[in-house]
Amino acid sequence: MTHTDHRRLALLGLLHYHDANGYQLHAHASGMGIIGIKRPAAYNLLDTMVGRGWLRELPANDGGRELRRFELTEAGNEATLALLRAQLARADAPDFPSLVSLAWLERLPPEEARALLMCRAASLEEELAPADGDDASQHAGIIDKVLRHIRRARALELDLVNELIQDLDAGGEL
Repeated sequence: MTHTDHRRLALLGLLHYHDANGYQLHAHASGMGIIGIKRPAAYNLLDTMVGRGWLRELPANDGGRELRRFELTEAGNEATLALLRAQLARADAPDFPSLVSLAWLERLPPEEARALLMCRAASLEEELAPADGDDASQHAGIIDKVLRHIRRARALELDLVNELIQDLDAGGEL
């Protein structure tokens, strides 16, 4: 299964619940933290899926804005289930692009590495801090469990960053 298939499944899965415009789909898919997808890639996938008959484009109803809305077709529902079955049966190796830079951290002078790690730690702490009005029941069922798993993975990344900072503080080297 390719990254494109994962992205298709994420977008189709979101449309299973209700129609949405491309902006909403991109924001929700990328905001959940499950997949990384750029806005142009999301729109290209949506166009491809419309061409395959998996999605139907709906008239815009966004108060004068021309945001294209999409809904899942029966063929799209069948494609969703096929992608789901293909992906669910596999355990693909995880892809951690944000960790690549940590693998080569020792190439930087210790002072610079520490400063950059401090920035990264602050960013992770901000991401993990509960937002005002956060409702723990915003997502229900399995989606909530998946999102909690992603949050734990990000917390583990913060632990690693803090450990690297401690190593630098203890000896100035990695």
